[in-house]
Amino acid sequence: MRFSAISIVLLAMLPLPAWAADPIADPASPVGIAGQFIVDAAGGQSYEDAYARTRSDYNPYGIDLDALVAKLGLAKLSEDGTGAAIAAGELSILPQFNTPWGKFSFTAETPPTVPFTFLQDGRCEAGYAVGFPFPQQVFVADIGDAPCSAYAVEDKLFAAYRAIEKAPKGLSDADLEAAMRAAYTAAAAYSSAHGNYFARDGVFAPLRDAVAAGLLGAGFSTLVVPAEPAAGLAAARACLAAPGTELRIALNASGDGLSLVAVTDARDYIYHYDPHEAPDINVTAAEACLAPG
Repeated sequence: MRFSAISIVLLAMLPLPAWAADPIADPASPVGIAGQFIVDAAGGQSYEDAYARTRSDYNPYGIDLDALVAKLGLAKLSEDGTGAAIAAGELSILPQFNTPWGKFSFTAETPPTVPFTFLQDGRCEAGYAVGFPFPQQVFVADIGDAPCSAYAVEDKLFAAYRAIEKAPKGLSDADLEAAMRAAYTAAAAYSSAHGNYFARDGVFAPLRDAVAAGLLGAGFSTLVVPAEPAAGLAAARACLAAPGTELRIALNASGDGLSLVAVTDARDYIYHYDPHEAPDINVTAAEACLAPG
């Protein structure tokens, strides 16, 4: 899928989870030279701007592939479309500037690439130019024992992007707000049914289960509710160490008040209610969470 770029984001400023194991290519290396040729051809243009000029789905940036073959001292451009290993002196490239097999959103987290390989002096050189919203950097790809083909680079990136897609992610501020409403509604209903107490004598599990059920019913199936209460509001506000979201519950000493904190690795949203302090719920909209410790 392709999405219009609203602003230019420098790739060097972004986390690079998809290719964290891949090194940036040495500019003087064969892969670095090939990749820089692609970056230069893109000239800082977004895909949309380049396509408007070339009207080419296959080669939107109009990369001069024959000139690239000559620059690398190769014999020809591979015409193989099956992913088979290329012959000596051939260049295999997928110049479409798309995400792996076109299966992912066109974003800074899963940016489009131009993968390539070439067989030179008996060695398979493999890499890719990558960036959002245009090619900006060049990485070396380790394709192991896979055939020397741009298809192998594409397969490697596809697996990495799929892992990103499936990895836990923190909820947005809007989702944090909706989750908090669902959590407090469930907690308040539980309290009303139990003498206006959220917990008695330190018994926490029934409240926790009621809140978890309320979140599940509201569609927040991936939001984790810890099995034990937080030590206090400050402890509940500690950022997660990795992407994800938790709904933490802290209780007052009497069990008739509580703090609910939805927290990610960067943000939190707070509902705090203690009838001994004030008759109303104190809501703190999404803000930066606290550094752990």
